[in-house]
Amino acid sequence: MRQLYYAHSYTQDSMAMETWGRRILQQYPYDADIITSVAADLMQKNKIDSARQLTMRYLETDTTNLNVWRQYAYSCYLLGDYAEAQRSYLKLYRKGWKGLEVSFILGVCYGEMNDANNAYDHLVRANQIKNGRDILILKLLAKNCMKIGMPKESAEYMEQAIELSVPDSLTLFGMYNDLAEAYFYLHDYEHAISAFQKASKCQPTKAITYYNIAQMYSGLKDPVGMANYYKLFLKHSSSLKDTEDNREMIEKAKAFVKNKNKR
Repeated sequence: MRQLYYAHSYTQDSMAMETWGRRILQQYPYDADIITSVAADLMQKNKIDSARQLTMRYLETDTTNLNVWRQYAYSCYLLGDYAEAQRSYLKLYRKGWKGLEVSFILGVCYGEMNDANNAYDHLVRANQIKNGRDILILKLLAKNCMKIGMPKESAEYMEQAIELSVPDSLTLFGMYNDLAEAYFYLHDYEHAISAFQKASKCQPTKAITYYNIAQMYSGLKDPVGMANYYKLFLKHSSSLKDTEDNREMIEKAKAFVKNKNKR
């Protein structure tokens, strides 16, 4: 039966793999190699909970097989159970599994659990493995750097991510906004303005971006710049939701522009 299973695996006949895999496991429920393979196949078919249940049953009897642990950990991660995925991947990490998958997913899990310091440590390792060429890892590093009070490093990682990114206006808009935020925390208003201006080119009708630029000019004590961007903000403000915060921003901008025009 194993020969038939692996023959179908070689030809990538997923239906036959599942059929023969289940037959084997009915007779040999603790065949770790087959469980590992069947679980991976189930996850490829988006039957993630089935993969989790299959590997969990095995681990209730034998906790030593790291290949089964890996499939269990990955199923937990895909299901959004970050605490259990972190616990399981940490077991693999302590057993010497320090490759890209383990480092990256531990970084994600720690981040989702609001442990930015550990998230940063594992994402740094993942970034080293990818030679700084993975946009998602760089964006996550930038995000977690901000959380642990490292805005300079956050800006550097986001700059690297932007250099690698494809011209997708929505993605770039978010990245430039994050970059501007990092520069704002560094009180580097000129670079923050530059980043916000690039964001505005990606989403030119996004009113809040112009408001943010006006605030950066306020930091530079440049009333002309403030007035110009408050006007752009007001021009696009009709697209904003009717909330108390937005009404306050609109009134503030109107008052500043009106006062500036009187001078």
